Amino acid sequence: MIKSEYVIVICLFFNTQLLSQHLQGHWMKYGSIEDAGFSTDGLREAKDYFDSTNAVAMLLVKNGYIVDFWGDIERKYKCHSIRKSVLNALYGLQVKNATIDIGETIGEIGINEKVELTKLEKSAQIKHLLTTRSGIYLEAALQPDVGESPKRGSYKPGEKQYYNNWDFNVLGTIYNEKTGSDIFVDFDSFIAKQIGMQDFDVIDGTYEYDGTSLHPGYPLKMSACDLARFGQLYLQMGNWNGKQIIDTSWVEQSFTPYTVADNMGNQATGYGYLWWIQDRPNEPKRYFALGWGEQYLGIFPEENIIIVLRADSYFEEYFKERDREQLIKMIFEANISKASENTDLVPYESQKKSIKQVRLSEKQLSNFEGEFELHRNEIPGINDRFKITYSETGLIIEDLHYVYKFRLIPIAENEFFIEDIELYLTFKTDKSGNKTNPEIRTFR
Repeated sequence: MIKSEYVIVICLFFNTQLLSQHLQGHWMKYGSIEDAGFSTDGLREAKDYFDSTNAVAMLLVKNGYIVDFWGDIERKYKCHSIRKSVLNALYGLQVKNATIDIGETIGEIGINEKVELTKLEKSAQIKHLLTTRSGIYLEAALQPDVGESPKRGSYKPGEKQYYNNWDFNVLGTIYNEKTGSDIFVDFDSFIAKQIGMQDFDVIDGTYEYDGTSLHPGYPLKMSACDLARFGQLYLQMGNWNGKQIIDTSWVEQSFTPYTVADNMGNQATGYGYLWWIQDRPNEPKRYFALGWGEQYLGIFPEENIIIVLRADSYFEEYFKERDREQLIKMIFEANISKASENTDLVPYESQKKSIKQVRLSEKQLSNFEGEFELHRNEIPGINDRFKITYSETGLIIEDLHYVYKFRLIPIAENEFFIEDIELYLTFKTDKSGNKTNPEIRTFR
């Protein structure tokens, strides 16, 4: 990081100490778009453009307050590779308490794979995995299509950047082994609850083994509201309500470009520790987390702005990079002045869909446990086979869509609303009381 950037970081740190004080509870919103320093007409034009794309949600935050939002910002969508920036926070915590040393090699840790790792591969350090420069080119769960990988042994660790999910997935393995805990449990305890995330649940994260590797991916779901809070934590250099959740030094290291982003066409100029960096002349500098289909969390430190964009990848309605960049450009063109110092703030009112639930007894709910098969399935991305488990928190459906888990909300004796993916599940009951003939629909 160059010296001028340290000036920005120091100024930002002291300013955001004040900004974080209002974030103890729910989001607050500017009384008007003009109070936030934005042009109403400019944001209206941006909204019209948003409506012409496949984006399903946008949340704009300035100085820690909501300026505007479009779509369902409380619905939990798949994060895809945003999961990697989420893991960055947990590494920051464990590096601070010396549970993890990013200078340690995977050979010293004892990382194995289905194929034997070479001596050169075992010399890769955790910091090389964090910057996707391990020099290990093996098959990995959830690997995106970023072009053909180099041949094994063609580069030493630290020598070349290649966006390889093997690096990222092994980071998850290392975290769980070093801590004796679980990524999602720890994120909930050490991050989500600490910064007041409203929607995140431990079951929103899961592990994906696809047979290619010993090391699973760790996909998760999250709402735009919660992603914005996560971004705000980094904008405030890890500080929340006066408490240093993540060390400022770790945030600085994470936002340092260790590599040129040369095999990802996502506008990034560099890559830090699990965060993308964009720094071009005459453009707002940004740090961002990015997932497949343009799941996007952008942090703009010089403007104190957070932008979250979401696409509904449950049903493959992907956003496009050019649309994302055009929309961000239009939003910034609408940012015409500083926010008013005397603005009236109002609480953000939840827009969550109201689902009329029915109360079922513990015995009634437990009767739905088991493995089931759909005899008719015309919904893309929905598996024919799934299972339902019951716990004290209610029913959870698994294996319906990929490896994700969803809560079942009872809306009738034999009918459920499937949270997040927003489908409906119904059963019939035979003479013996067994649940049969499950059916999944997009409408009730």
